[in-house]
Amino acid sequence: MVFCPGLGVCIDTGWLASQGVSAPDVIKSCGALVRHTHVKDVKAAGKHETCRLGEGIANVAGCFRTLRSMNYAGWYSWEDEPEDRNPFDSAKRNREWMEKLLR
Repeated sequence: MVFCPGLGVCIDTGWLASQGVSAPDVIKSCGALVRHTHVKDVKAAGKHETCRLGEGIANVAGCFRTLRSMNYAGWYSWEDEPEDRNPFDSAKRNREWMEKLLR
């Protein structure tokens, strides 16, 4: 594989899950090309209805474990579209959930 330091991929856990694809498997396949991880959880494949991290089908915890096993040092960001809950409460909870897993 030819490696270009300026080239990489952004993993979007929510979109992968909404398409029925295993994000941890995609992360493993992309390996060192993973530069950014856009963290989102969704309720079901075939839809793009978000939920709190860890409560859907995206296997976000598995993504974090896989990234850690690869010594990932890239960016994390998360997105939530809480139409059925307070966005501030959701953001606080999701941040704490991610920090706990990333310790």
